[in-house]
Amino acid sequence: MSGSRFVNTRLLVGALVLGLLTLLACHSGSKSLSNAPQPGGNSGSLVGAGNIFVYPVMTRWISDFQSSHSGIQINYQSIGEVFNS
Repeated sequence: MSGSRFVNTRLLVGALVLGLLTLLACHSGSKSLSNAPQPGGNSGSLVGAGNIFVYPVMTRWISDFQSSHSGIQINYQSIGEVFNS
């Protein structure tokens, strides 16, 4: 794997993780009824891809996130390989 491809993959994975953490942080402390999700009010989708190495943990995080945010669909696909042979 070339150095720049490795850096690009790491940047993509980092950006995706940062985005998910940001989404979680924005909704985790909100307990007031005015900020509660309304039926049909919060919806959207996020598509991401990254190295297969992070796929198991990303799958877990996505599952946890979607269990409390039913209107948001996240599609994460693993690409590439863990080790360069």
